[in-house]
Amino acid sequence: MESPHKTSTTEKVLTETYGNFTHRAPAPLEKHGVEMMEAKRARQEAEWQVQMLENRLTRLRMEDQKTRKKIAETKHKASSILEQRERNTREAELKQKLQNEQTQTIVKQQKSSLKMAHTTRSKLQNIRTGVLKTKQQEVQQLKTSAKEYSEKLQKLRQDDLEKRAAIRNSIAKKEQQEKERRERERKAKEEELQRQFNQKLEEERGRTLVAAEKLRKLEQEESQLIDRLRQSYSIQKTVYDQLETVITSGGGTPSSPVSSRSQSLPPVRKAV
Repeated sequence: MESPHKTSTTEKVLTETYGNFTHRAPAPLEKHGVEMMEAKRARQEAEWQVQMLENRLTRLRMEDQKTRKKIAETKHKASSILEQRERNTREAELKQKLQNEQTQTIVKQQKSSLKMAHTTRSKLQNIRTGVLKTKQQEVQQLKTSAKEYSEKLQKLRQDDLEKRAAIRNSIAKKEQQEKERRERERKAKEEELQRQFNQKLEEERGRTLVAAEKLRKLEQEESQLIDRLRQSYSIQKTVYDQLETVITSGGGTPSSPVSSRSQSLPPVRKAV
């Protein structure tokens, strides 16, 4: 005959062990949820910092573009001013040269006689022709220099555009690599947290099963001890009944019948 205490205690342990897994979250799951919330807050903080840095970089790039554009415009303007100044200087020098030569020619004409008039006119014509030819050569040289400068400037602009494109591609590539690295780390962390959670859950279940098995054995031992105790009580009652019968039927001194009768009775088992 099994004890009612044994049955109710076993059902309670088994119910707490297997029946409540779907009704309440174990302590490791709550801890896992807290860690997940902390990881989420850390990720949101990191994403916010990345967004702020990207905004600052965008503003810096725009400011850099404006500055470079202003520098290029200033260089172009300064170059144009220098070129114009050089042209003005050359023209002034040429004009001064012509004036000097004309002055010398006039002085020579004044010192010369009328006989030299034809020769002087020829010289003046040659001078004018040479000056015109020189001026035409200088103009052609200026045109050639301007063309070469324009080609160099265009090449510099193209090189600058290529460098900027390479920098943008490099930044985009680094950002993509960083994004992939963060994604790998996030997945690895999630997998590790899930593995730890599953491991702790299995450990808790294993401990629960061990405790349930230990409780079952203790309850079985308790039932056996209760049965033994009941048997001991039954034997003790039988012995007392026999003793009372001997004492009642003997009518003499209780010590002699008890001592002689107790030799034929089974020993009383001591209750555990």
